[in-house]
Amino acid sequence: MDHPVINPVIARYNRRQLLKRMAVVASAGALGPTFAACAADTAPTSSGSEGIGGDIDFLGWEGYDLPAEMKAFNAKRDITFNGTYIATSDDVQAKLKAGASVAYDLTNYYHGYFSLYQQLGIISEMDESKLPNLSYVDDFFKTSDAAQQFWVVDGKRYAVPFTWGTTTCDYLPDKIDPPQAWEDLLKDEFKGKVGWVPDATGAITLTGVILGLTPPNYTQAEFDEILSFLRKMRAQIPGFAASFGDLTNQFVSGDVVVDFAGWAAVTSFAKPKDTTIATTIPTEGSYSFCDSWALPDTSDNTDTVLAWINAALDPKVQAEAAQTLVGGVVEGEAADLLDDVTRDLYATAYDESFAAHFEAAGLYGLPDDDNEVNREMWLKEFAKIQSGD
Repeated sequence: MDHPVINPVIARYNRRQLLKRMAVVASAGALGPTFAACAADTAPTSSGSEGIGGDIDFLGWEGYDLPAEMKAFNAKRDITFNGTYIATSDDVQAKLKAGASVAYDLTNYYHGYFSLYQQLGIISEMDESKLPNLSYVDDFFKTSDAAQQFWVVDGKRYAVPFTWGTTTCDYLPDKIDPPQAWEDLLKDEFKGKVGWVPDATGAITLTGVILGLTPPNYTQAEFDEILSFLRKMRAQIPGFAASFGDLTNQFVSGDVVVDFAGWAAVTSFAKPKDTTIATTIPTEGSYSFCDSWALPDTSDNTDTVLAWINAALDPKVQAEAAQTLVGGVVEGEAADLLDDVTRDLYATAYDESFAAHFEAAGLYGLPDDDNEVNREMWLKEFAKIQSGD
C-alpha cells in the first residue's frame, strides 16, 4: 500500500477474516443440513454441458469461489478451482495488466472499479445466452442506471453482480435511541462512544452524502468540507477499530454505543455474544457496495466459467452464499430462502424493492483520475486523519 490506510477493499478483507472465525453464525448449518444439501445438489437451469469441466483459475476474494456452496456442482462437472486470493482490489488489475503467468479464468470486482477495468481492457464481454439463470436476477442489477454504469455497457454484459452490502449506523438499542441523523454522532453525549473502522473511500463517500454533495468527483472546497467533518468525527471515537470483529467487541464491552460508517453484519456477529445491536440508515442517507464476477481477458475456459456462474445464480445457492458471506442477494426468490437474521440485514430491499433500497443508499464509483480531487488525494488526506493529524 502506498499509504497506511484501510481502504474499502482492506475493510472488506477484515470482514473476510472475521467471517472465517464466525462460521457458526453465518455458514455451515445456517440453512440447516437439509437445505445445504439441497443447494449443493441443485440442478439449475442448464447453460449447456458440452465442453464443461477442467480447471478454473480464480483471482479474487477468498470465499467468492463458493467452495462449500458449489462443491457438488464442481464435482459433477469435474471442475477444479485454483484460487489466488487477493488482499485488496488493486491486486486484480496489478496481476491482470502485468501479463500474469497464470491465465486467470474468473475474477471479481468492487463495482467502483468497473471504469478502470474497462480502460485497462482486462475484462471481457459475457455471452448472456449461456447465463439463463440471469432471469432470476432482479431488474435493478440488469437494466437500472446503476447497471449501465457498473456492469453493462451498450447492451453488452461485463459482469454478474452476486453480493452486496450497505454502510449503516449501528447502535445499542438498550443504551440509545436510533440516531436520526449522522451529524447526531457529533453531539457531546457521544464523545468517546462512537466506533469506526477506518475506510478511506467509504468514509469520504459517506460524508459526501451526509453533506448533500454528489460523490465521487468533489471540488477542492467540497473535499475540504468533508475532511473537516471527518476530523470532528475522529474526535468522537475512543480509537479506530482494527476490524469489524474489533468493532463488534467494542459494542459488546460497551466501549461504544454507536458507529460511523458501520456494517449491518455486526448485528449478526454480536448475537452469539448475547448482545443486541440494531441498525439504521439516518435521514441523510448512505451508500452501498456490490461485488460481481467477471471474465478476465486471459480466460481460456470461458464456457466452464459461464456454466459455473450460471449455477451459482440458482436461488438456493444464492441464499446459502449470502448467509456465508453475510451479504445481500440479487434475487427475490433467493431472499425468500434466507434465514431471518440474514434477511433482516436488508429487509427494505426484500420487502419493498432493490431499487428503493439503493435509492436511499446508492452505489458510487471512484473519482476520475483527472478530477480536481482524485483517489490518491483521498487516501493521502485520510491517512492524516487516521494518524490524528
